Amino acid sequence: MDRLVKKYILLVCLFIFGLVAFSQYPNSSVKSSAPSISTPWLSKPNRKSLQLDRTAPDIKCTQKTCTADSQNKESLPTESTPDHLAFVKTIPDIIGVDQQEAIQNASYPNKHSMFVESNTLCAQTIQGTIPTSALRKGYVVKNYPAAQINSVTGLYERSPPQRLNSTITRENISSSLMAQLKKYIPHIWRTYTPFTDTYRNPCRVSPTSVYCLPYFYVLTGAKSGSTDFWYSLELHPMIYSTPKEPHWWTRKTKHEIARYDRFYKKFEQCVRTDTDPNIHNYITGDGSTSTLWDNHLTIQWSKMNQMKQYIPFTLSDVIGALTPNARIIFLLRNPINRLYSDYWYIYGGKSPQDFDLKIRAHLKIFRECLNTADDRTCAYRLNNGGAGHSALVGLYIIYVRDWLRRFPTDQVLFLRSDDWFEGQKPDILLKTYHFLDIDVTKEQMKDILTVDTGKIKIGGETVLRSSGKKKRHPMMASTKKLLQELYAPYNKELVELTGHDGFLWED
Repeated sequence: MDRLVKKYILLVCLFIFGLVAFSQYPNSSVKSSAPSISTPWLSKPNRKSLQLDRTAPDIKCTQKTCTADSQNKESLPTESTPDHLAFVKTIPDIIGVDQQEAIQNASYPNKHSMFVESNTLCAQTIQGTIPTSALRKGYVVKNYPAAQINSVTGLYERSPPQRLNSTITRENISSSLMAQLKKYIPHIWRTYTPFTDTYRNPCRVSPTSVYCLPYFYVLTGAKSGSTDFWYSLELHPMIYSTPKEPHWWTRKTKHEIARYDRFYKKFEQCVRTDTDPNIHNYITGDGSTSTLWDNHLTIQWSKMNQMKQYIPFTLSDVIGALTPNARIIFLLRNPINRLYSDYWYIYGGKSPQDFDLKIRAHLKIFRECLNTADDRTCAYRLNNGGAGHSALVGLYIIYVRDWLRRFPTDQVLFLRSDDWFEGQKPDILLKTYHFLDIDVTKEQMKDILTVDTGKIKIGGETVLRSSGKKKRHPMMASTKKLLQELYAPYNKELVELTGHDGFLWED
């Protein structure tokens, strides 16, 4: 009996000792190390360290800068080109220790929108090269955004989101339409979905592969300032640098995954290594200038499959079904100025008289089409390349309507290229960052505005490429009047939608 009592007392003592020891570690339960996130793609933060079959790339980083691996050698400086340096993103002291504590104390709700410094950052090398003069060492930035800076967090205050007076109803994708979309490019659904919900950017991450799609799209037309906008925008380290224009949705007939995937390979490598503390919050984009309006591949497919409806669906339907939480940025320029620049630069313009002949010839075809079909059908049917055809790109509201049928207004931003050209770059950048749920400090904005992105070289040309012929050969007054009459009713609809009379382009 004494033995039983002693055993019982021993077991009780051991149990009490265990409780005391466990109480010393109140946080001993397993917790996710993923950042706190509040986006639909990231509803369940749960960062996991994956054991991947593919070998990780050779990524070399220091605390403040990163260099590309051997696959990007063409963009790195060489001894034969001493006057040009590959532009590698510098990571400024965006969030210091004191500032992090201040934000923590203020219970700032959007911690996922701020960049975190680390000595394990992934390489982010911007496409192209930049002359040393464009880095503007010692440059004093005078024109900052007008927004106030929060004295506690050091971040620019966010202004109320853009409100649209949209009468366009967002439509749910029916089961029959979804079936058509999955037949159109069946392999994209197998490859990219379902997304892994611990990443802000839409990515499918498995133990053997990583495939990612863009978080945002810049919808625009050629010669709208989108290249300068793109290279300025991606100077923020939270936007992972990728080449601007894949044109995969509109120009790649077979839509081979490898052709699109190579644009996001560096980002996917960063996901695989899983060492960058920002990896769950980085975002990527697609700035192709044809995504807004070019649907010749969807029309071609519908003809081949003998669809009864001429335009059964557009890219807005495909992208809306695949990534319904994507952000859409409309960057729109005065359609007359855009068209004339397009004629001279893209189509090797000859003279104002030649431009006039081409425009009148194509508008005649457009008007004849309107005798048997609506303007939407005619715009998509006839907008298939050529100087005259490009006039239909400027019927912006036709394409905008289709995108707003698939994306809610709080995921859409309207910007005027003309405001960018007229010196509103700082405010436009800040508005766009906040729209993408990215926070910015004044120090970071200084770093972004110091770089003269217009001098970045892509191939043999600078970002602000222009033939110069347009200024030497102004448009004929009669041609301009013809185009004003064409665009006026469509511009008026844009004004009604956005509440911004600048989209009349009457200046």
